[in-house]
Amino acid sequence: MEEKLYLRLYHGRLDAGAEMEGWGSEGPVFGPLAYVHAAYLSTMQIGFPDGERVELPVNGDLIEWDGVYYGDFEVFTRNDAMAPVRRVQRVRRKES
Repeated sequence: MEEKLYLRLYHGRLDAGAEMEGWGSEGPVFGPLAYVHAAYLSTMQIGFPDGERVELPVNGDLIEWDGVYYGDFEVFTRNDAMAPVRRVQRVRRKES
């Protein structure tokens, strides 16, 4: 079975400068993906198998998504025989 690539964000907080007293919030899982690319963690880009690319903004050492700042991320693979991945988010570009 073919492995599929996913990106999960976690340890979220609403304020980028907040001191964490716990683990923070669970974030979205993006996928399945064709790739995840980070350059010096100043930019992060994810690509979908259909060619769509999305840049995830990086603010200091945090990845920003939907108004939440995430301190950690995980890239992982799954196959169709494994339990389904929850919170899989397909990104849609905003219309200009």
